[in-house]
Amino acid sequence: MSAEHPGAEGPEVGTGLTGRSSELDLIRAVIDDTARLGGSLTLFGDPGVGKSALLDAAADLARARGMRTLRAAGAQFEANIAFAGLNQLLVPLVPLFAELGPDHESALRVALGFGDGATPSRILISTAVLSLLLLAAREQPLVAIIDDVQWLDDASADVLSFVARRVAGTRVRMLSTVRTTGEPLRMRGDVNSLTMHSLDDSESEALLLARYPYLAEHVRRRIVSEAQGNPLALVELPATLTSDRYPTADALPTVLPLTERLTRMFTARVATLAPETRDLLLLLALDGSGQAMSAESVVGPDAANQLDIAERERIVVVDSRHSVVFRHPLVRSAVVELARPEQRRRAHRALAGCRRADPGRRAWHLADASFGPDEEVATLLQHESIRALKRGDPSAAVAAMTRSADLSPDPEHRSQRLAGAAYFAAEVMGDLQTVSQLLTDARRLDANVGSLATASAAASLMLYSDADVVSAFRVLTTALRAPKRSRPRRRSTPRSGSFR
Repeated sequence: MSAEHPGAEGPEVGTGLTGRSSELDLIRAVIDDTARLGGSLTLFGDPGVGKSALLDAAADLARARGMRTLRAAGAQFEANIAFAGLNQLLVPLVPLFAELGPDHESALRVALGFGDGATPSRILISTAVLSLLLLAAREQPLVAIIDDVQWLDDASADVLSFVARRVAGTRVRMLSTVRTTGEPLRMRGDVNSLTMHSLDDSESEALLLARYPYLAEHVRRRIVSEAQGNPLALVELPATLTSDRYPTADALPTVLPLTERLTRMFTARVATLAPETRDLLLLLALDGSGQAMSAESVVGPDAANQLDIAERERIVVVDSRHSVVFRHPLVRSAVVELARPEQRRRAHRALAGCRRADPGRRAWHLADASFGPDEEVATLLQHESIRALKRGDPSAAVAAMTRSADLSPDPEHRSQRLAGAAYFAAEVMGDLQTVSQLLTDARRLDANVGSLATASAAASLMLYSDADVVSAFRVLTTALRAPKRSRPRRRSTPRSGSFR
């Protein structure tokens, strides 16, 4: 898509770009030609770091200065079409072709597909483009803005590099962006450049608070940790992590889900890898400990070679502790997003097989490998919930018991486990919102549930919410005095860890 915008006065721009004041100052200096920067600037940075947002701010600034703007963006599907990027940028200036000399006019018409003839030399096309831009800038200063230069076709990239080095002292400005990952960098030359860095934690917090002032604190902390200062990730991730769906920190998924836009951005390099390499990356992503490479029975005999490939592609790195770490947490998320559900379940089953010495991890891997209700896995998670409570981690205890309930085939067991999770949330965490939801779910499954855990959770809710001591006391005493119901004993019913 290309566009030309007439000049327009407006307020100061870019004030909404958190942590980018120095970059905006440099862009202003280029546009206003106040720092002898040669009239051109290339911004380098990782995907999502905010390069396109800065170009938008630059376009607004140029219009506010009464300048004409031309825009183009590299596209992967056009990278093999000669002069596709140049065509996109210069289409608004086609009416001016006739004012050029005949050689330059002919060269541009042939190169850009508007005329027939012998293919002109690259130097003739380059000088023709420079002449055209200078001509267009006679009546109104002009800014050419090119995004994603790494995806421009080679011919356009060469011509625009030629022009960028020759606009100093003219009424033409050129601003461009290049991703620092993926394709080889272009348009560097002796053009002024700036590498954009990620936001720091305080800037990330400020951005989230400005965009999502009501975001729960535990969700905000997790997003700041996972986004690692990537502005696009900071803005997009809250859409997938609503507080009502993830009421506590432990309820948040181990690997964060990505929006469609983030998936496209972070999966680009992973999607081109061989299936064997992606299988290994999936195991590493789901393992989380960084130590999966030590289990050859899980990763396979060729894992070292596949790991070398992933390292060369700058997807993972082996740290000083010989653990495999993803270079960005959201690349890890992208690896999981690309895998089919059955691939994920198969990877979790493999990881559970090598975690027998760690019953907690094994239980969670088996839970994530489950296709439906499974009493054996539910019991393992119930035991893990008790262990988490004993080691002083009530949030993990609630998460494990709630997942145990999800996997329970028997409605009564499910109700009891939800009541147990509610009891932990009430007595240890004081999390009334979670207690209320868990008790509602428990009663929906079994209206006659009368376990002491249910009564304790209900009493805590009454006490903390309404200060109704009498009602809370009655709930507890009624549960203690109630006769135990006689039920036929089921062969599948586990006796250990029951809340009855």
